[in-house]
Amino acid sequence: MSGRPFNDLASMFARAVKHHATQPMFGAPRPNGWRWYSYGEVGQLVDACRGGLAAAGVSHGDRVGLISSNSVWWAVTAYACYGLGAVVVPMYETEHPDTWRFICQDASIKLVVCARTSIAERLTNTWPDDEAPQTVIVNRPPHDPTSFEALLARGRDEPVDALTISSEDLASFIYTSGTTGEPKGVELSHENICSNIAALHQLLPLTHHDRSLSFLPWAHSFGHTCELHAL
Repeated sequence: MSGRPFNDLASMFARAVKHHATQPMFGAPRPNGWRWYSYGEVGQLVDACRGGLAAAGVSHGDRVGLISSNSVWWAVTAYACYGLGAVVVPMYETEHPDTWRFICQDASIKLVVCARTSIAERLTNTWPDDEAPQTVIVNRPPHDPTSFEALLARGRDEPVDALTISSEDLASFIYTSGTTGEPKGVELSHENICSNIAALHQLLPLTHHDRSLSFLPWAHSFGHTCELHAL
């Protein structure tokens, strides 16, 4: 562990926000161009999301599902979970609802963040009403209590500081494709991922002037590590 500037993803993110607050972190395509989010702006969103997740009952060790393609909201949810000591369980939008359900049950997921209403409906339609996991939906309007904006608003009203995270705490479950049977969840600790990031930085020196075009799915460990965290 010696020589590594960070041992967990929560402190890594906080350090990046502190040192690069005004620098652009993410660019999201819009019909009229790109919407750029600075490190400081993303940090504020993560703070709000962390408070909102905590208000929804998410705490250290809980598993949070994420059914979305790569997006700012994917990253915000993930870093908010890391600060709570919660475990991120990403899933692909293109997977069959039965696979989502299997992963939710296998990982004992407490809450699922869905990119769109259609995903949430396809997920919950496979469950009895009293057993479906709590869902938060990114594309719903702010006045909807199940919307991501409502979660952020609640988190701003009920802020929660990031915890001190152990390098041995679990950060994510990455599930296999299931081509040889049911998907298998690989448990990845903060140390697992941080050691990969540190090794990548030794092989490929990066600065805050560099940019990466995200094309690998963050639900996959390579895209998760090399695209989301490394820059």
